[in-house]
Amino acid sequence: MEKYKFIDHIADIAVVIYGNTIEELLLNSVLAFREAIVEEVENSENPSSLSESSTKIISLKENSFEEILVNLLSEINYYFHTQKWICISANKININKKDEIEFSAEIFGEEFNPAKHNLKEEIKAVTFHQMKIENVKGIYSTKIVFDI
Repeated sequence: MEKYKFIDHIADIAVVIYGNTIEELLLNSVLAFREAIVEEVENSENPSSLSESSTKIISLKENSFEEILVNLLSEINYYFHTQKWICISANKININKKDEIEFSAEIFGEEFNPAKHNLKEEIKAVTFHQMKIENVKGIYSTKIVFDI
């Protein structure tokens, strides 16, 4: 099963995310977000690759998984805009569903470096436009639109 696929959108970036679990769907959304904004520079003089040199913890309390998803990616986008920090991956996702959904994740990344990273797009916002997390035959999926 593919983790995500980018689809055509008139003015923004759209991607469909997949996962066997809600946790996997959230993890795959982080990977899609990273691919939407940066790519590694191919340079024989700089053979380094993306690294997970620092970590951050994101904790959220929301009413729906759609809100968790939008706010998770919005936090990652905030780190990029304010600290020039790129999220490479995430793990240690914890979800506790009570009256609200309590979510936490450890995210890994590194400082943006133009010698190492090619900025593809600057995302202004992660939107709720056309977003609905669905579970069809045991596969979670949703569409995410990034406002550029």
